[in-house]
Amino acid sequence: MLSETGPEPVYRVVVNDEEQYSIWPFDGELPAGWVDVGRSGDKAECLAFIDEVWIDMPRSASAGSWTNSRPALDPTAPPRPSTTVEDRPQPAP
Repeated sequence: MLSETGPEPVYRVVVNDEEQYSIWPFDGELPAGWVDVGRSGDKAECLAFIDEVWIDMPRSASAGSWTNSRPALDPTAPPRPSTTVEDRPQPAP
């Protein structure tokens, strides 16, 4: 995508072993502990993908363990349909 200042940088979505997501420059070497999940694009596209897949899980009662009921991300799976904030369940008043 072209912006007023030139081409927008391309990023890739990465995840670590604690299932924390981030974006990284597409042509940059990944830091230790991070792996490419197979999605790339401009910053907004990558952040939107992370918003769809990342469930930030709180620590459970036992120190050091995480609760997580979702399956691991499959980078070969087709993209999930986009949702907007209005589509997501809202907390009860």
